[in-house]
Amino acid sequence: MAAKLLLSFAISLALAGTGQSAAPPADEPALAAASRPPSRYIVLFEEGAVSNFRKRDGTIDAEGFATVLSEHVDETAKPALTFDSRLFHGVSIDVHEANSTSVEKIEAIPGVAKVWPAGLFTIPSAPEAVVSGPEQATWSPHNATRVNQVHQKGYKGDGVVVAIVDSGVDYTHPALGGGFGPGFKFEGGYDLVGDDYSAGGETNPDSDPMDCHGHGTHVSGIVGSSNEWNPGVAPNARLRMYKVFGCGDGTTEDIVIAGFLRAFDDGADVITASLGSVLGFPYIASSVVVSRIQAAGVVVTAAAGNSGSSGPYYTSNLGNGFGTTTVGSVEQNDRVGWTVKARSANGTTRDILYLEAEGRPFNLTGDHNATFYPDPRTRDVCNIRERQPRVPKTNVLVQRMGDCSWAEMDLTLWDRVDWVFFYAKEGQGLPAPSRFIQQADAQAKGLATISYEDGAWLLDHYDRNITVTFEFEESPRPVSVRWSDAFGVRASAFTSWGPTLDGRMKPEIAGPGANILSTYPVSAGRWAVFSGTSMATPYIAGVAALILGSRGGRAGWGPDAARLTHERLIASGQPVSMNNENTTWTPVARIGAGVVDAVRAVEYDTFVSPANINLNDTQNFRGVHTIQLTNIGLEAVTYNLSHQPLNGFQAISVTDRAVAPNPDIAGYFASVKLSAESVTAGPGETVEITATFTEPDSGVFDLMPVYGGNIHFVGSNGEDVRVTYMGIKGSLYAQGSWALLPSFLRNKVGGSLEPLADGEEYVVGPLEAQPVGRYVNAWASEEQSFDYVATDWTPEDWTYPPVPGQNKWFGSITSRERVYPALYQPRIPGGVFQAFGSQNFSQGHPVAPGDYRILARSLRTLGNRGNISDWQLTLSPWFRLKPMDPPSTTITTTTTATSTSSTTSTPPTPLPPIAVCGESVPVNITARLSTEETRYGLLRLSDMLGYDRRGDGTHFEWALTNEGYLKTRDTASGNPQDLWASVHTNNNSLIYMYPRSRITGSWSYVNCQRVDTELHCTSNEKTSFYDCLDPEDGNYYVYLRHGPVVPSGCRQVVFNFEALPQACTTPTASSPATLSATPTLSVMS
Repeated sequence: MAAKLLLSFAISLALAGTGQSAAPPADEPALAAASRPPSRYIVLFEEGAVSNFRKRDGTIDAEGFATVLSEHVDETAKPALTFDSRLFHGVSIDVHEANSTSVEKIEAIPGVAKVWPAGLFTIPSAPEAVVSGPEQATWSPHNATRVNQVHQKGYKGDGVVVAIVDSGVDYTHPALGGGFGPGFKFEGGYDLVGDDYSAGGETNPDSDPMDCHGHGTHVSGIVGSSNEWNPGVAPNARLRMYKVFGCGDGTTEDIVIAGFLRAFDDGADVITASLGSVLGFPYIASSVVVSRIQAAGVVVTAAAGNSGSSGPYYTSNLGNGFGTTTVGSVEQNDRVGWTVKARSANGTTRDILYLEAEGRPFNLTGDHNATFYPDPRTRDVCNIRERQPRVPKTNVLVQRMGDCSWAEMDLTLWDRVDWVFFYAKEGQGLPAPSRFIQQADAQAKGLATISYEDGAWLLDHYDRNITVTFEFEESPRPVSVRWSDAFGVRASAFTSWGPTLDGRMKPEIAGPGANILSTYPVSAGRWAVFSGTSMATPYIAGVAALILGSRGGRAGWGPDAARLTHERLIASGQPVSMNNENTTWTPVARIGAGVVDAVRAVEYDTFVSPANINLNDTQNFRGVHTIQLTNIGLEAVTYNLSHQPLNGFQAISVTDRAVAPNPDIAGYFASVKLSAESVTAGPGETVEITATFTEPDSGVFDLMPVYGGNIHFVGSNGEDVRVTYMGIKGSLYAQGSWALLPSFLRNKVGGSLEPLADGEEYVVGPLEAQPVGRYVNAWASEEQSFDYVATDWTPEDWTYPPVPGQNKWFGSITSRERVYPALYQPRIPGGVFQAFGSQNFSQGHPVAPGDYRILARSLRTLGNRGNISDWQLTLSPWFRLKPMDPPSTTITTTTTATSTSSTTSTPPTPLPPIAVCGESVPVNITARLSTEETRYGLLRLSDMLGYDRRGDGTHFEWALTNEGYLKTRDTASGNPQDLWASVHTNNNSLIYMYPRSRITGSWSYVNCQRVDTELHCTSNEKTSFYDCLDPEDGNYYVYLRHGPVVPSGCRQVVFNFEALPQACTTPTASSPATLSATPTLSVMS
């Protein structure tokens, strides 16, 4: 079982994140914005009709249902998974050539209760930090949460079953029990997909959930590591792993649901998952399932997400369940370092502290010699240009740091060294190294920094020709290294903001999620440091296990165990400061009640219910709430009550009326009237307190101020707990997804960005040469569409669902970018979308010639689809579609007066070559994902560059000019013209195919050079190419983007080229510059 292979550490580093402090890129895309209707759907059966879909043996007849479904949707359907839990009966189905009517048609099948498109789930990622100023002490994330104190009293989660839904686990790790099955720490679980699984592909399930990714192993150690120096939160818990990822990132929603249901049916007490997407709607399939599991008595913890730079209302879909515990991340004032003993040949020793780039100790044991390159005092690593000999694989190179980037310092030592200590400059402290694993077999296996003082001690021995040996321990002790900007516990910059789209407080509680040292697959070094809500979520699951275990398990808490655990977690929360600001409290909508306190959660005799109050928005405001305070102690306790308002924020920017990515923190304070200032509860007694809330006086209604605080209960027994509340001054309903209504553009060569005017004429054809609707999603919507309607359509004609040919409505647009109606569309910061028609509507029928207008519509939050006033809508000017002329290569001429005729074949005039001798050379350019080998042709999508995953598009011919510019030609229009690859100045630009006359101002040429078989292109500071579309969207034609780095959630794209023959009758100028082959220095975040 342990033979399953681990993929490169680079994959895990890119997906799980390392370190913490800086925020993610501001243009981080929405990972699960469904552009094209998926082919996979999740179907829930009506409870009374489940028997209709069973075989004689009692199992669900997925094949039979697929046959029925095929008849209803007129397309072939194939079963994927069956769900036969008492909480959820249904199937997931793949529908061939699904279109916008598929959900509607499936829901029309008798016995079907609900249908959802299956979304894509990924593992969240987060960025890296800078530290300095070491102070040596045993490192532990448990200090800020007081988990260490609970451990000292014997609470370690004994007997509690914690199920983890993730990428698997390396159960051979000594800290994770060393084995799998009954009697081991990991006593059970299941692999639902197999190692080779990729999102939407074939599954190969088995009973061995061995991790070949790494994320699940790291999460597992946070819950239950038994390591002496770095114990998990609940080291005595019984663990189970439900593997829903293959060796790479990405899985489908139905797989995640199957993992949760299997964990529930297997008897888990706590289920935790650190995965999701920003498709933050509360009523999608996965949210429904986790809500049902929590209601059935099992604690569910889920990650809020790592999209902190995207602003409010951006929590993960899995974290939006009702009653479940959604977790944010806090960071503490230290990170992990390691010590090694240096021993000289003359008998002196020195303990040296080092910070490793991935946060792990060097995977070395025993004695290893120190090695130096020549002139180590005067030459730093950035000045080692000539080739140096390879350092023996068991030795550690000691090398002075330089002023070049970490990527350059790392690159300089490729294929030269396995282990390296960079010593800092004088006065520099202990810098934190940073690197991205691109080619693991070439890069150093361990790269770390040591202080200037330690480096000087080593160099002194080198100068005197005294050998130094490093003594590495098998189980080294982690050491605390203080942050330079430490102000105690504070919210992590990356943690996603709430509230939910329906106005609920999410996240509710936070755990340590920054720079968390935990277990990692044995073959990849055993230990790693990662950051994210992925780390905070299992931490809270561990505290839940401590709570349940404090009374002998779930049964000891009675039928309300899950609710009580959820409430005790929240009631224990302590407010924390904003990132890097000790004096400013983090708003409730960002971090919930604050950081968990294990002593309060596990040991206190005081209970409050509810532990959090949702006041909702102004339109749905509920200002009066009853709080139950229970004392289960043996003596009466008097509690003093007080109100602690915390900071709020203005969610909508006053400048562009969109959600503010980094809202200003301000004092929007509600007032609270309590029915009593103090109450006394006898042993076992429950008392009730009424709290009457009034919205803040300050704040502009239209800018959606979000406010919150807590009611603090302080008991005479020394216990104190909080009830946290949150509200919104404004209207969720009024927040349309379009801050500015869509604009309609001509979409014609030479005037594609000009406004559409009445009476423009187009041809019905496959080239999408029809008017375009351009829009930005500033708010989420459950449904958006661009429809063709009659020129005299009015809102009075609206019916839902609309029927082609009825009520002046003809069909919805389908294009290469997306198909409408588009369901569950999230807010996408910085994303500009275009809707333009083609020769078919998304409902499957052809677009007929005629006069039309485009109806753009977007459903408001909590809106009723049948009520036209609940839609944002706008109409385009009218335009005319004419039939396409049949192709012809002949000219008809009249030859007699009697109308007889003859035809003469006229060959088309050949166009000159794209590559001009002396100015450019012809090349064939293809695109591939950096994680794949398949190469795709490039094609024009409107005025932008994309790649063709299906292989049926019209691909460009290319020339590379002497200046390094990429040139091609538009041959699809009646007026062929040369086009050049160009980009906008923004940091997440599409690639525009423009004539020279348009590449001015904010647009510039893409400049390329050949490096072996790859084409490396830059523009200003931008060096990376990528796409940001969800692989599950089924997009065959994918837009390419260009930026300084590959944003989190996007996929790196590499250009390959092949030189083509060129016939020149005159000597050519020197061909474009070719670089010598060097490793690429791209950085994925």
